[in-house]
Amino acid sequence: MGQLDDLRLWWLALSAIQVEWGGGGHDALRMDDGSPDAYRRALNDNWGITSTAALLDMARWLTTSGHAREYERHLGRAPFAWDAARLVFLVRAAHAAGLLPEEEAAWDLCERLTVPVLCRYSSWDEYAEDFLAARRIWVGDGVHDPEQAARQEEFEGAAARLLDPANADSPWRRVPFAAPAPYLVVRRPGRRAAAASVAESPREDRNAALRRGFEVPLH
Repeated sequence: MGQLDDLRLWWLALSAIQVEWGGGGHDALRMDDGSPDAYRRALNDNWGITSTAALLDMARWLTTSGHAREYERHLGRAPFAWDAARLVFLVRAAHAAGLLPEEEAAWDLCERLTVPVLCRYSSWDEYAEDFLAARRIWVGDGVHDPEQAARQEEFEGAAARLLDPANADSPWRRVPFAAPAPYLVVRRPGRRAAAASVAESPREDRNAALRRGFEVPLH
């Protein structure tokens, strides 16, 4: 496959912390050369996902409530980055496992995150901060376990590497956080166009379509 455009690279970058921690690649939907069987076992063991239908159910949960809504009471805000990152990671794993063999199906799931993420964050720094804050809540009392504490530090180190201005290999340095903006077409008709549109079938702007996606709450 040829080089991906900035929008697709941005979608992949939403999962960059997990991928960086795991030593995977940031420039293709496939994170590494792991076998489909290995990915299927991981999806089953870690998420209980054994089919495309189960993956879509999990995608709906992550984008309508997920942990973000639950963790809002701890942080005073819904850390949507935690759920967005995990969804993109799941999509990439499912593609490698053969549950999403068509790349366009994978990109379609990633696309649903574009507007919700951009509405909540203005930089990769903010995105990383919420991801790490949510992960600390997810670990819970386990953070006192030396192994879990070390794992949390590893994830924080992965985020720091991605945010390092000197790291030319970081997808967060190569793809600006606002990269999707040119792809979001907002139709603002003038008075004449608005009047004419009454006689036409209504056309939905791209932002509204993306918001509708999985009925993602934007507040």
